[in-house]
Amino acid sequence: MKDSWFNHIFLGLPFDGSPRDKDDPTGFHAYYGQGNGTKVPAGIKILNTIGRTGTFHRVNWCFTDSKDGTSKSSTMFPDTLTQEKAIALILINTGNAWKVKPHPFPPKTRTGKSVSSQNLSDAFGINRAWTLHQAGDTVYPKL
Repeated sequence: MKDSWFNHIFLGLPFDGSPRDKDDPTGFHAYYGQGNGTKVPAGIKILNTIGRTGTFHRVNWCFTDSKDGTSKSSTMFPDTLTQEKAIALILINTGNAWKVKPHPFPPKTRTGKSVSSQNLSDAFGINRAWTLHQAGDTVYPKL
C-alpha cells in the first residue's frame, strides 16, 4: 500500500503528505496494528463511538494536542480487521478503479499470480457485502 494511503487511512495524516494540522483532523478510517490487537494511533483520541466496533461504525475523534478540540467524524473499518485485511478489503472493493498511478495495490502477488477479489475474500475471510466509498484519493467504509 502506498505510504500516502496508509498514513491517511490508518494514521489520520493528510493524504498529500503535508504535516498534520492539530486543529484540522483528516483521514483515520482504520485501526492500526496487526496480529493480536488493533489500536488507535498515538496522538488520536476517540471522543465517542456510534455503532458496534466489530462492523463498519463511526467515531468522532480529535488529535490529543488540539488547542480548540476540533473533532472529525470518520466511518471506520471493524476493529477486528488487521491492517492486512483492511487493505485486502480496499482492494476487493476498488480493484483498478483508482486512476492514481502507480496503483497502490499491485494486481499480482509477489509470486506473480494474479489476485482476484474472490481469492482475496476467501483467503482473508472478508465479508464481500461490506462496501466502501471512494472520494478523490481516499476510500472509507460506507455506512
